[in-house]
Amino acid sequence: MSDTVFVTGLALHAYHGVMQHEADIGQIRAAQELGKAVKFSVDAYPGDVFEGKIHQVRMSIEVQIAGYAAEQADDDEISELRRISAQLRVPPDDIDQPAVADVEFHRQLALMTHNELFLIMLDSISDVMLEIRRAMFERADAVRVACREHDRVARAVAARDAGAARDAMRRHLEKADRDWAAMSAAARVAAPAS
Repeated sequence: MSDTVFVTGLALHAYHGVMQHEADIGQIRAAQELGKAVKFSVDAYPGDVFEGKIHQVRMSIEVQIAGYAAEQADDDEISELRRISAQLRVPPDDIDQPAVADVEFHRQLALMTHNELFLIMLDSISDVMLEIRRAMFERADAVRVACREHDRVARAVAARDAGAARDAMRRHLEKADRDWAAMSAAARVAAPAS
């Protein structure tokens, strides 16, 4: 049995002026739950393969985004980050509400870098991340934990402390990865044998 799932036919589509990838989220999610790597082919690049795990991609991009946001954000952008972060505290009507607020928090950080390429890279994995967040936020304490971790990132960014912002984001992503792995392992144990 292979340790890699290959998702073909990723298409590039314009969404709010940003090019993003579309994939079979079900395949990606199932592969992640099994701890497998995901390889992507992109229709625009026939023959090329893009490989990696979502956590590695997020660590490579989002830790640096947090630091650059701390260095480059203006006061209005920091206020917007705090507003978005506060949306996670609002009792949700459904699981999508905190999941969307979480996505927007990370997008706001990317906007705050004033480098549109960070936003393009982050948006290219946003569909996958939204699905992961929906699954994670079904846990009773997950939204509370996300609020606490986002607050750490936001405080460091507001203090213009790039090192602390990177450290807070690194810890946030590491915690999210551990929680996802634990949840996936529990789901495998609970799943009936086929």
